[in-house]
Amino acid sequence: DGGGVGFLFLGFSLGLNFAKEYAGVTKKSELPLPYVMLSGSMGGIAFWSFALPFDGIKTRLQCVNVLQSDHRPRFLDIVRSMQPRDFYRGWQVALLRGTTA
Repeated sequence: DGGGVGFLFLGFSLGLNFAKEYAGVTKKSELPLPYVMLSGSMGGIAFWSFALPFDGIKTRLQCVNVLQSDHRPRFLDIVRSMQPRDFYRGWQVALLRGTTA
């Protein structure tokens, strides 16, 4: 989640900078609340765009039989078996949750 949080702050900061230009203000404290909220939504989208592939891999790892000893080959097998769209499975719910948080 560390990388995802980095993307959250990056998306939020970029959103605030765009909002400042669009609203014609110089300070972040002068931005109207809707602009700040939209910037937060951009941060949430950036977070889940980065974190969702890792979350999908983690979920698949948690669903395999944990009684077998070596998880490294299972990790590589899972990643190799996934198609690009599988890394973003469930993106609708994740982005909805990320934009409203």
